[in-house]
Amino acid sequence: MADIAENLGTVIVGSTAILAVFPGAATPNAVVQSVEPEYPPHPRIWYGRNGSNEELTLDAAGGLVEHTFDVEVISDDLDECQDIASVVKRYLHGKRGTFGTQTVQGVFVEDQTDDYVPRGLSGEEGLHVAALSVNIWHAST
Repeated sequence: MADIAENLGTVIVGSTAILAVFPGAATPNAVVQSVEPEYPPHPRIWYGRNGSNEELTLDAAGGLVEHTFDVEVISDDLDECQDIASVVKRYLHGKRGTFGTQTVQGVFVEDQTDDYVPRGLSGEEGLHVAALSVNIWHAST
């Protein structure tokens, strides 16, 4: 069974709604930097796990697991960046049931921000980022 992070990437790139505005790949934990002509530099979707928490009862029986992910849309065009982020948000928010190879109780997009702090050493001038905070709940196994 795939990890919830792998399933998030699968769900993002498997959505026809998202594919209509973003035909690329969502990359986990890092943005692929490539100079190959067949891999356009932008737009990109990057995602990474920000935290995980398993809810326990007083007798330590597991119940639900909450995963929080940062999902960032990166583009050199502000409108394109905002459009892709809006589609991703609409598609993920409120989703439940089949999620890749898992079943989730709920997916919630808690926040969207355009306040971006560069993480790399290279120049990122001219890039626009829309960051989403995504919570995914599923039963503990």
